[in-house]
Amino acid sequence: MSDENTLLIVGGGSTYGAVNIPAGVTANVYGILVNVQADAAFDPQTASYDIRTGVSEGNGGTSIASGSGATIVQATGRNFLGLNEYTVAVSWTTPVALTTGEYWFNVTPNCTNTLDGSCYAFRQFASNTTNLANGVHAGWQPLESMFLNSSFFGFTWANWCDSSLGFNKFQCAALSFGLRGSE
Repeated sequence: MSDENTLLIVGGGSTYGAVNIPAGVTANVYGILVNVQADAAFDPQTASYDIRTGVSEGNGGTSIASGSGATIVQATGRNFLGLNEYTVAVSWTTPVALTTGEYWFNVTPNCTNTLDGSCYAFRQFASNTTNLANGVHAGWQPLESMFLNSSFFGFTWANWCDSSLGFNKFQCAALSFGLRGSE
């Protein structure tokens, strides 16, 4: 699932996942991480992040926090179809307080360094998870709810779980991502 901002191949494709904050809980979020698959030269220095409410098919809702920052990139040791998986994390200083409701999150690694040849030649994809394994509050993520927003590909808030995009409900069960913060 496209989650990339590169110089030549894809100028922007962002995949969003959702979290439902339960009643009586306030989550103070100061970072987001996402697992992505990319080639061995993957080394983004920055990533863009976005937190939204009200996302639905064809509708991006409202951004309540967004920006970009330095990344921490760590290989997970997993490989799928020849692409290595990496965890990409971005943080910010002032936590965003999220109360009861549904929120949509994205981290898009930016490979826009003109001196880095790999930024012209590779793709990067958000990883999915089929069973929410090892998740902390994994039940807060609604299943079959991932959206692609990409003018490059001509999709405006398209649900990846729509079978016309080629994924079945098992393949798009959940996005492999997490939030940094406290409750």
